[in-house]
Amino acid sequence: MFINKISEEHVYQSFRCDKNPLNSFPVDILIKWCEEEAETRYLILSECIELFENRIENDPLDNPLNQNISKHLNPLVQIILAKVSDKSLALKNFKNCLNIREVYSGSGAPILQENLNLLMTLKDTEDSSFSLVLEELQEYMQGQIKLHRKRESEEFNKEQSFE
Repeated sequence: MFINKISEEHVYQSFRCDKNPLNSFPVDILIKWCEEEAETRYLILSECIELFENRIENDPLDNPLNQNISKHLNPLVQIILAKVSDKSLALKNFKNCLNIREVYSGSGAPILQENLNLLMTLKDTEDSSFSLVLEELQEYMQGQIKLHRKRESEEFNKEQSFE
């Protein structure tokens, strides 16, 4: 099994740091594991991976303290969608990754909006069930964005009333 390719300590550190330990695995190892039972394992992977990843896009000569970090779709997303026959099911599995944790300081709405914009790049006009699920996820995300904005507005108003 591919878990033997990485040290137990590394996996433990990933869990301890509240990161997905699959982020530590090389993509080629995950794909090799999936290919052993492609239809089943790619769907399993779609339930486990993070939908988005942050990349540091600095010139090596730049100051490391001034890092430019941008969010992208996890490259495994496109691979999974290309390999499974039921793309809409894989897309539904990704829904678990669409919410943000409440550990962020500041507004969560812009983060959710950025996630939605990246998600919408997956449009597949040839597969009507996939498009339908994508529309459902879009509505769900828009609802989450409104909810965050409402909550933030209520918190702001509460803070203003104390002053």
